[in-house]
Amino acid sequence: MLCMLGLLWAMWMPSLHGQPTSSTTHLLKINPLSLFISTLNVKLERRLNTRFSGQLGLHIGSPRLQVGDDTMPNGVQYFFAGITPELRFYVSFNRVAQPKGLFVGTYCRYSLVKERYRTMVADPDRAMPTEGIAFLRRHVASLGFLIGYQLFFKDRIGLEIYVGPQYSSSATKQKLLCTGCNGDEHAVGRPGLKFDGIEPRAGLAIGYAF
Repeated sequence: MLCMLGLLWAMWMPSLHGQPTSSTTHLLKINPLSLFISTLNVKLERRLNTRFSGQLGLHIGSPRLQVGDDTMPNGVQYFFAGITPELRFYVSFNRVAQPKGLFVGTYCRYSLVKERYRTMVADPDRAMPTEGIAFLRRHVASLGFLIGYQLFFKDRIGLEIYVGPQYSSSATKQKLLCTGCNGDEHAVGRPGLKFDGIEPRAGLAIGYAF
């Protein structure tokens, strides 16, 4: 939470070295790759000075994905919603309106993740597993670093690519629905995406400067 508040404050604080010479200090972007998994990922980047910019990202979506278990023909039904404040340092010292060139950044992210999928349920009161439905609710906090490059076409259309490591930790609540369930059951296996530990993060975005 403190990380988010700090980066949000940095996005809107007065420039430390004066404002850019042009009024195009904002860049509204979208990640087109996220649309392939039924997720909308929108970002607003604001130039702070000739080296720093702040960015706020929002994402929401409801994809159905088959990850980690080929025996599940219907996959896992997800719901994602989250916020990602980010602070960037641009290596090139260019007094231009848009934040452009090679950059390094740090960010934190909070996501609410809901999952629903069919699974086998082990019940200590029964000899054999039974079929049921698992409902998971996750609060996921992430910290990460990235390196990337942003360029512009005709001064207004921006394109960025980035990659870097990310560490995530989640708090999860699970509920199982099955015939005769009384609360002491557990799901067999754990399909789907993982939300804990270190993993790479990469992507691209296109946007419009104003």
